[in-house]
Amino acid sequence: KKINGKYYKKVSSSVPETNIYYFPPKPDERKDKRKSPPIHETDIDDLPSDRGSKKDIMDYPANQSDEKFEDLMNQHQSIVHALFKQDDKVKNEYRIRLNDSIDASRFLLRQGLPFRGHGGAIKERFIGVVHVKETSSLTLKSAIDDLFARDRMSITLQREGRETWHIKLAREGEGGAMANTQTYGFPIYAADWIPEETVRSKIDKDKENSEDGIEPSSSLASRSCIALAGGGGEGRSGIPNVIVICRVDLETNSLLEQPVGRVVVSGLPYRMAAHPREGALICALPESCKRFDWENIMRPREGEELEEVINELEDVGQQLALEFNQEGSVLAAGGEDGTLRIFEWPSMKTILNESNAHGEVKNLTFSESGKFLVSLGGPLCRVWDVNASTAVASLSKEKDELFASCRFSVDNSGDEVLYIAAKTVERGGSIITWDTTSWKRKQSKLLKNYSITAFNVSPDGKFLAFGTLEGDVLIISSTKMKTHQFVKKAHLGLVTALTFSPDSRCLVSVSFDSRAKLSVIEQKPETHGINWLVVFLLFVLLVVVSYYFLMVEGIIVKNIASK
Repeated sequence: KKINGKYYKKVSSSVPETNIYYFPPKPDERKDKRKSPPIHETDIDDLPSDRGSKKDIMDYPANQSDEKFEDLMNQHQSIVHALFKQDDKVKNEYRIRLNDSIDASRFLLRQGLPFRGHGGAIKERFIGVVHVKETSSLTLKSAIDDLFARDRMSITLQREGRETWHIKLAREGEGGAMANTQTYGFPIYAADWIPEETVRSKIDKDKENSEDGIEPSSSLASRSCIALAGGGGEGRSGIPNVIVICRVDLETNSLLEQPVGRVVVSGLPYRMAAHPREGALICALPESCKRFDWENIMRPREGEELEEVINELEDVGQQLALEFNQEGSVLAAGGEDGTLRIFEWPSMKTILNESNAHGEVKNLTFSESGKFLVSLGGPLCRVWDVNASTAVASLSKEKDELFASCRFSVDNSGDEVLYIAAKTVERGGSIITWDTTSWKRKQSKLLKNYSITAFNVSPDGKFLAFGTLEGDVLIISSTKMKTHQFVKKAHLGLVTALTFSPDSRCLVSVSFDSRAKLSVIEQKPETHGINWLVVFLLFVLLVVVSYYFLMVEGIIVKNIASK
């Protein structure tokens, strides 16, 4: 029957008026009255997968359709209602667990999904996880385009046969894909730039061995390489312990994906130190320290021993710090047992062997002149005179500070300064500047909400770089102690090491997430503050000129005469 433009179902007069409206039974009554057919009457395998082929809800038997309708209309069974009933604390905890699960999944996928060929080269690689609002082809393609665009990649489809399609990644560069971030398939503990002379000799040999005599792909401006060390340790993860050498293209600010050198080592290379001139790399393995030549890593020969145990550092336990002085004439090693050893290089003549230097030696740094060595370990930071083989000062922490890392540098006036990166319990991180004459604190800069895990200073002394527990990279100016550049989420987890390029143009950060990231230092114009001396002199000059002008006009004379 049509009433006011709407149709209503006619109800039989024999049915009481109170039954016109449907009242769902109470939960207890529905549980007793409704009877569903046995499960075996519905074969799940026979149910169509296509939504369009499924039966309408009204096509089910009356008792089944009523139950499905009641369940559908019951808001208390919906996921939205279940989440809405939770308080803010539970919601926040759920979000934290969800975000952590996503980060962990990304990390595990990066570790476990690279596909390698017979030669060990990576053929395919997991790139990332992307959230999409829908699964249409246009939306998926747009999301993939956006993901690839961040690393300057593109997608091309190649059809082989009738139904086989492959996605090909096309990126700029020769000798492998290039981007400012690369994943190398193993947790990275240490990183360092290789001396220019070593890279030049390697390229010159490649040039001599080339058929046409033309210099290989890398140009003169891009002859830079970094060494990365790390691995899976002694466990059965299947991840090898390796040292790789990767080329850096400074023209495109990119890292090459395929290493130019790779060697598998017998233990985890936890720390390493590159000699500033010779072709030598010292790595700290679990029980001993070993030497590796760049030539053997870049151009390994079958049957040749690539590892050379340093006799003076054999069976001494895990060394947590290795450092050469700038000339490369002295090598220092700090052990997990707190022993500090200093040797002449390459003779390995002992300069100092102090077994009780610290509880454990965490970090070492030589002064620019090579006269002093600073060793860092709980609870003190000690200064050693290398020539005298004795400690000359002890630098104590304040309040809740915990010294994490130390580096010598030179300020604008040419004086040596010592920077110590510290952690605090509640205030975050801090950077402390020390006078290298009196060994007293000059200033302290608080880095609020940053938990420092890695620290380094640029060779020109202009920038300080910090890696955080959250995977961020912070670069600050050494003169103003203000943020110069911030790279958020550079890594999925804590940053393990930072190393500046020799020309201070770039910074490479590494992490347990198997990635190395190249960050170009932004060139910002110098903004000088107000020079109050100049302002004062201008004010005095303005007063003098005004007085002279009034004298010429006779205004001052008239005023005096009138008095």
